[in-house]
Amino acid sequence: MRERIGMKQNKMKVIGLAGGVGTGKSTVATLLEKEYAAFVIMADKIGHLAMEPGTDTYEKIVVLFGQEVLNEDKTVDRKKVSDLVFSNPVLLQQLNQIIHPFVEQFIKNEIERIRKAGKYSYFFIESAILIETGYQSVCDEIWVVQTEELIRRKRLKQSRGYSDEKIDEIMAKQMGEKELCSYADKILINNGSIEEIKEQLENLLV
Repeated sequence: MRERIGMKQNKMKVIGLAGGVGTGKSTVATLLEKEYAAFVIMADKIGHLAMEPGTDTYEKIVVLFGQEVLNEDKTVDRKKVSDLVFSNPVLLQQLNQIIHPFVEQFIKNEIERIRKAGKYSYFFIESAILIETGYQSVCDEIWVVQTEELIRRKRLKQSRGYSDEKIDEIMAKQMGEKELCSYADKILINNGSIEEIKEQLENLLV
């Protein structure tokens, strides 16, 4: 296990962790956090905060979608929102224009907070749309998690119950693997076991 390294404040490395659906980015992120004492932030989860009552973004989302996306307790039903934007590119763009600035500012604030604390060598930003949302501008490196398509499909069917049609639709909306890898400083292959991922991380975390 790699020990936590106390580095000088200006030495913390910010790394973007990208990859298509079913590549196992979350598995890699969890390993980085638990086994290598890296600080990991998941952009999708920060996006959920933007939908919390009391935020400016929450009010804008309610205006955009209407009261029908709210639960009885006035929280946003994220599944309803997801269903509405999945086949509506214009609505998705409008939603992104509300959420992404919130997430970006939150992440920038966290980078500064963690850097000043001086306790971590690595700060990872995990996102399915890392490149599309421009996070490479705040990253020292971009890592792409790459997985064979058949394995991705098997994972998505087993873990999420997705049909082939659903998987096709999601993959079609995401950046292609070849294009995504063109942004990569490092590539991690996630076709096998946890031990194989750990072995690669030992070589990548330099």
